[in-house]
Amino acid sequence: MINQFYNELDAYDYISFPDDDCWYPTEFWGWFDKLIKNDDVQLFYTKFCSDPVDIPNSTESHSTYKLVKNASSNTTIYKSDIVMKLKLFNESFGVGSINNGGEDTDFAIRAMLLSKNILFSNSDAIGHRDPVAEFKYRYYKGSFGVLKNHCLRSVSLFLITLRKVLVGFVFLLFGKIKMSDFFVGKS
Repeated sequence: MINQFYNELDAYDYISFPDDDCWYPTEFWGWFDKLIKNDDVQLFYTKFCSDPVDIPNSTESHSTYKLVKNASSNTTIYKSDIVMKLKLFNESFGVGSINNGGEDTDFAIRAMLLSKNILFSNSDAIGHRDPVAEFKYRYYKGSFGVLKNHCLRSVSLFLITLRKVLVGFVFLLFGKIKMSDFFVGKS
């Protein structure tokens, strides 16, 4: 879809890719406009829940771990020039792909690696149904594959990938995933 509208992206300052069941509290966009008014924010991310706050807390320092944990299609807003540099989502990832998930994490990591000014709001600032922790294993292959693809790009990505391997062994031990989930599939 990005490819289809690529030539129109520069008409927008910021771009996001929310799910169809995502919503923004009334005050969110006004708060976001004030946040970016005096700062060249290239990447912004926050958290979501089914009962989001009206006005998010102020931002705090970004870290790769916070991004990997919180950035999703619902919670991440990109400066349009960053999206134009990235161009496409990796189609090997995403719900319904051979790896079943991870496309939004991959896009956010690639954007993070290009961005100089990244802000994180540790608030449930965007509305979306709450995740069901019991089913996180369903997306292991995709999220692990994304981390595996980027693990040598920084020490923090390497350590996060190592942690993900350990989580995978626990899932494997309890029969939630198969050994093949440790290998990235190509579409």
